[in-house]
Amino acid sequence: MKDMNITINDTKQASTVKRAVADSVATEKEAIRQEKESEKLKTNIEINNQESLEVRKGSEKKLVAKKAVNNVVETVVKEEVVKKTSEKVVLQIQGRPDMNMNDLVDRVKAAYVAEGHSADSIENVEVYIKLSENMAYYVIDGYASGISLFN
Repeated sequence: MKDMNITINDTKQASTVKRAVADSVATEKEAIRQEKESEKLKTNIEINNQESLEVRKGSEKKLVAKKAVNNVVETVVKEEVVKKTSEKVVLQIQGRPDMNMNDLVDRVKAAYVAEGHSADSIENVEVYIKLSENMAYYVIDGYASGISLFN
């Protein structure tokens, strides 16, 4: 009977050991599965972060392009408004014909060009009218001269 007890005990111990080994293997498999799942999640997060970064970069490029387009449109609109603006300044002197100031500026520019300068290079025009001398003195891009008011 003693032999039978040993066999039963050995069988119980073997069963317990098998169960413990099986539990250990199952725990190890679960740990490996969780580690793989964690790696998948990390990879997905990295991919999502990269895609988000690319989307942000694309959005930033679109935003910069949109701002540039808006600036161009705004400039064109302002230029159109300036082009449509009509200005007229007329000098009236007793005993003399009316003098349109735009025509005077055109005469000043023509005199400047007649002195050998290029009309395309003109950036700044200043005209000073001195009625007591019947003269229009001008400074164009730093060059000073004058013309008669009434020619």
